[in-house]
Amino acid sequence: MPVVEAEGLAQGYGAKEVIPEVTLSVSVGITGLLGPNGAGKTTLLRTLATVAPPRRGRLAFLGQELRSEREIRKARRNIGFLPQDFGYFASFTAYEFVNYCAWLREVPRKVRPAAVSEALERVGLSSRARTKMGALSGGMLRRAGIAQAIVAGPRLVLLDEPTVGLDPEQRLDFRELLKSLVEDDTAVLLSTHLVEDVAAVCGDLLVLSDGKIVFAGRAQALENMANPDAKGDTPLERGYMTVLKQVAHQA
Repeated sequence: MPVVEAEGLAQGYGAKEVIPEVTLSVSVGITGLLGPNGAGKTTLLRTLATVAPPRRGRLAFLGQELRSEREIRKARRNIGFLPQDFGYFASFTAYEFVNYCAWLREVPRKVRPAAVSEALERVGLSSRARTKMGALSGGMLRRAGIAQAIVAGPRLVLLDEPTVGLDPEQRLDFRELLKSLVEDDTAVLLSTHLVEDVAAVCGDLLVLSDGKIVFAGRAQALENMANPDAKGDTPLERGYMTVLKQVAHQA
């Protein structure tokens, strides 16, 4: 059963419609979300995270359609979300920040201390648990953000450009973390511009362009679509650029 499903989903802000209509399903595993700037990736993630209610369409989590505030609140307990730019109180320690986010998700009080400590350990921040968020480096802040998204083992983890600010070694550690989440029966939707990260960990891919999904399938299938003369250093990059070019020609 898919962890999250969207059917005929539309989203926008004011008079601007960012996503005219999207239908998708994300199951246990790591799904990559690719698309150029302005394609609607962040808007889609915010909608799947229930931050913003859809304008139209159907959204379901673990088979339950989300129609009431009660159903949405229940789903949020099992959704971890890392926005591209996330807010925090600079005076909070890393531990307090992750604990606060766990409280917002209504993680039970009796399990929160162990869950927070485990999340910090998984992102390599145990030694910085008592460091103020305002004193953390950019890479450490990003890891604290990842920790709050995975604390207490949510069934769905939505990550918007999670490797920004991470050095090469930290990015490799992050890839291993993603693989371990799958072992925990978690569905991960990873939005990134770094195609090499997608190639390393994602089995399924979605390509979004102008608010529409223009490709959905296995990474190998996208590689097979590559034109030999397409831009890119790898088959996956060339396949991605081929799809975008085809869409541009059809517009």
